[in-house]
Amino acid sequence: MQHCLKTLTTGAFLLFNLLFLPMCLAENSSNTAEESTIKVGIKHTPPFIMPSDSDPNVWQGISIELWRSIANENGWAYELTAYDLPTLLDKVKKGDIDIAVGALTVTAEREMDMDFTQPYFATGLGVAVPSQHTEAPWWRMVKHFFSLRFLHLVALLLTVLLVVGTVLWLFERRRNQEQFDNGAVKGIGSGIWWSAVTMTTVGYGDKAPVTFGGRLLGLFWMFSSLILVSSFTAAITTTLTVNHLDRPIQSLSKLSEARLGSVTDSSSMEFLRKHRLHAVAYNDLDTALKAVLNGRVEAVVYDASLLRYRLYTEYSDTLEMLPKLLMPQSYAFALPHNSPLREQTNRALLKIQAQAQWFEVMYRYLGNDDNAL
Repeated sequence: MQHCLKTLTTGAFLLFNLLFLPMCLAENSSNTAEESTIKVGIKHTPPFIMPSDSDPNVWQGISIELWRSIANENGWAYELTAYDLPTLLDKVKKGDIDIAVGALTVTAEREMDMDFTQPYFATGLGVAVPSQHTEAPWWRMVKHFFSLRFLHLVALLLTVLLVVGTVLWLFERRRNQEQFDNGAVKGIGSGIWWSAVTMTTVGYGDKAPVTFGGRLLGLFWMFSSLILVSSFTAAITTTLTVNHLDRPIQSLSKLSEARLGSVTDSSSMEFLRKHRLHAVAYNDLDTALKAVLNGRVEAVVYDASLLRYRLYTEYSDTLEMLPKLLMPQSYAFALPHNSPLREQTNRALLKIQAQAQWFEVMYRYLGNDDNAL
């Protein structure tokens, strides 16, 4: 009897395994596949990450192609989600996503909140300024003659001549009637003429004060004119000199002389704040570059590779980048602290960078100007 029960129990167990075990395995396999799908955060930063020309829902770019190669190398399934930069970094810090892919600059401050892979691109901070070859030198000079500052200086000079001429006429109108008493308008005009020729040391001698007050004013005006002419000449020279950004900015001291712009929450803005350089923060790079064109700022400081790409594709005729980089930087992928993906990602990344296909990717997006590590 016991043998029969044992046989019956064993048969029931085998039947259960045959019927239900495959279903359980399939369900567990499905759950494992879901859990192994890597959550990838990205940020739109051409040419590293940008929508495809043929399909806006498909992402392309240097960073995307590198990540796809890494995922294929490791056999990973993944899903891409786009964020703005602050949200992307916050989600990495909290572990809401598994990895952040894009043109992310490695900084000491960010390293405290997250880990980074091996760098895959070397760059620095660049400075974009208005292009000087878009206007002929003579036209820039003509524009300076009609600039607001120049007109202010001319108006100030004419006002001084008017005041001095009027005071001289008041002194001379009764005792020097031949030269200055031809009515208020003509008399003041004669006074302005005298003050102008005296200031410029031309001294025709056709008009001269004869009263004590007039001569005292003339003596004062002669010495004052020496200082006034020197100051006016210096101011005019400064106004007509090409803007100081025509000279390459090669140091922090040069940057401090300019009105700067940058992008909110970027590493370039952190750099400017760290060095106590005031800059206007814009929401994106295009807005900052348009501010340069509109004259609201004189230069934009931003990641050199991103700047160079935008100038090449959109602003080649109006803006240019100065040749010297301000600070070396490196791009890498960001992961939460102690992520198990980091080691496998680094191995695949180093392997891919040693292949010829990687250099073909760089050339396709950047031409000969590649800084891949």
